[in-house]
Amino acid sequence: MKSSNNRGKIFVTAVLAGSLLVGSPAYAESDEQLDVSAGTTPDSVFYTIDQLNERLQLSITSDDEKKADLLLAYAQERLSESNEMVQQGKDEYVNKLIDQYTETLSKAEDQIAKVVSSNDVSKETKQKFAEKLDRATDYNKDIEEKLDEKTQLMLKEKRIEAKVVASLIEGLDVESVRKMRESGFGFGEIVKIQAIAKASGKTVDEIASYAEQGKDFAAISQSVGLKSTDVLAKSLEEKEEKLEKALEEAEELGNKEMIEKLTNALERTERDKEEFK
Repeated sequence: MKSSNNRGKIFVTAVLAGSLLVGSPAYAESDEQLDVSAGTTPDSVFYTIDQLNERLQLSITSDDEKKADLLLAYAQERLSESNEMVQQGKDEYVNKLIDQYTETLSKAEDQIAKVVSSNDVSKETKQKFAEKLDRATDYNKDIEEKLDEKTQLMLKEKRIEAKVVASLIEGLDVESVRKMRESGFGFGEIVKIQAIAKASGKTVDEIASYAEQGKDFAAISQSVGLKSTDVLAKSLEEKEEKLEKALEEAEELGNKEMIEKLTNALERTERDKEEFK
């Protein structure tokens, strides 16, 4: 009996070690995008091990920036898996995968907001995570056709929330974040509260009171006479103004690389405004 128990422990240890070695997400990172392959899909007998590996990777990662990168990668991996399942005609997996995507995207928002709320984080790091979070909302529109109505709505709302956070995290007031953290608000929640306050003309304290009642982003927006898309529109306007100013400065300096990057960012912002108007 003791020998059998030992063999079981050895087997579990081997599985965990193996998953850590071979199960991490495959992604190619650049300044422009984070491409994540589908890897193991939910129709595989090894998918449970793949999921276990993700949880283990997160639990052993203490660095906040690396944890944010992992969450972004896992969110995008769920999208890639969804796309793969659609292509293979295995639509029964898609709703659950999108549920997992939106849940992980929300965690990534919170982790990124935590990173950029630090006093010593660089402007470049803020810009990097703003771009990564924004691009993590990109997906194959064919997936929508396979979703039930509730999941479609959730996907839209979570993409809006992520874009709001991505639009505003570069300009976060660290001291304001610190005070709200002391009141028990999450990092991502704080960014969204501030976004609704700006869009509505209400004070942060007024918006925070709605959050304390347990209302989510969409419900708080409705409580002050707005739709979540109205809040996003205001956030995108602010983002666009900053990009245009930065583009003018880059053109004055003749920085071709920065001009191209900012031009692409402005075009992307225009597409977002059109999609969510």
